Amino acid sequence: METVAVLTEHRQRQARAAAQARVTLTDQHYIFAATTDGTTPRKPSTMSNRYKGCATAWASPPV
Repeated sequence: METVAVLTEHRQRQARAAAQARVTLTDQHYIFAATTDGTTPRKPSTMSNRYKGCATAWASPPV
């Protein structure tokens, strides 16, 4: 799947979750947020650790 399509789907999921929490997302909110309202970014180590876990599970060499 193309990167833009993946990010678009992710943003749509975020918008649905935000709507359920009665929050409106804007372009100023983080794409990879730690909170439903999109105002708090995830720590970079969160994504790195998630990748490492997936790479280990899939037996892929880390990048």
